[in-house]
Order: sequence, then structure tokens, then C-alpha cells
Amino acid sequence: MIEFRASDGKLSIISTVSDFCGSMGYCEFKIPLALKGIKPPPTEATIEGAKAHQRQEQLEKEHFEMVPITSEELADIEKDVEFAYESINTRLNVPLSFPHYPKADMLIFGRADKVYRSQGTLIVEESKFPFNPNKYLQTFEPYPDHKLQTLLYLNSLFASESSLDSRTWFAIPHSKKAWIINVKDRKTGETIKTFKGLQTSELEQYMKDNLERFAQIVAGQTQPQHHLRQNKCAKCRVENCQHNLSPKR
Repeated sequence: MIEFRASDGKLSIISTVSDFCGSMGYCEFKIPLALKGIKPPPTEATIEGAKAHQRQEQLEKEHFEMVPITSEELADIEKDVEFAYESINTRLNVPLSFPHYPKADMLIFGRADKVYRSQGTLIVEESKFPFNPNKYLQTFEPYPDHKLQTLLYLNSLFASESSLDSRTWFAIPHSKKAWIINVKDRKTGETIKTFKGLQTSELEQYMKDNLERFAQIVAGQTQPQHHLRQNKCAKCRVENCQHNLSPKR
């Protein structure tokens, strides 16, 4: 979901994390399509991946007892805390600067797989269940959309409920931020490859640049740029896309 609203001197953009990452990490032309309500049907890989996430969530419930975290524990940066799998919603509010709009902002919301604080470090851990996990064995960096996803989560406020009411959002005090992306076998749950690192100033700027460009495209101030990769287009399930470079199917 991507929404754009502008009236009475106020501009607001709302997007899910998945739509933001799919646009900026895969194809920017997904933005104008999403604004028109056009979204490709889920692939078999996406459906099976969702099932694998559900199995992982159930596995944690069966083997671990998650104790509720008190406000005092959350505020104590020396205290290690851990939230249950897929139990924390994320809310990233971004102030924007647009001519003729004194009030402009963007909200990117989602739900992280795993959020915890260990030795003062805020950690977001994401699990990926691709159709072919072995292709990741020869890669040294996560895909851009996966990297953006963890960066958005790390820089968000958090909420235990799905409400977008900002009064329910809370911060997790920390001294550093770290991200972990686990590529797993969807059937066994075995980890095939792990990418991890600390959030650096360069990564933070990378996220900010993508947020700014996304907002500009949504508002019609900048045109989407084509990735010019035929293999990406071949995997896209948007029908009759005029920008598709792959041979006609």
C-alpha cells in the first residue's frame, strides 16, 4: 500500500515497509502502479515463504516462554530484552520538505520478525525463505530491498498493537544498532547464509537518500528510473507493464 494525500497546505505519504522496499530495492515503477491500486498477485515463493514464517513463529511459541517486558526494563539500556517473533510493529515517521506545503511528512509502517536488545545494542533480525537459498552462498551482501528493510526497522519507533496512533509508539533505548538477515531453507528452517553488521553513518545516509527519492517519486516531483535489467522484468508479475524489458510471455 502506498497512499498520497495533499490538501489545505498539508502533504502526507503513507506506505508499508514491503511496498517501499519493493519499489526502492527492486523497481521504482512499482510506485505509480501502487498509487493506482495495481499490485501483482503473490508468487508461489511468497506464499510458501509466509507459511515458513508461520512455522518459525509457532516453533518459538512451543520452545520458549516470552516474559512480558516492563517499562523499567525497557528504559534500562543495560538490560537485555527480547520481543516475541513477529510481535512488534514498526513506525518510521519522516518529516518532508515540499514547496507550498508547510506541513509534510511520510509514515512507513511494518512488522519486524525479531527485535531485541543485547548488551546495549538494538538488533533487528529478519528471516528470508527464498525459493533457491543456495544462490546466496556466493553472495557477500544482502539484496538492496532486504538491507533497506532492516534499516527502516532499526530507525523506527515500535508498537505492540497494529494501531497507527502515535500515542502507542515507544522507543527502545540503545547505544548501537545492528542488523541480521538469515537466509533459510523453507522446509527445514536451517540457516543457509547469514548477513550481519552494525548500522554505520553510510548506511543511515543510504536509507535517508532512498526515503527522500521515494517521497519525490510519490509526490510526482521525480520520475521513476528503470533498473534496465531484463531478468528483473522477467520475474515481475505485473501484467501489461509498458516498462517490461523481458520477451513477451
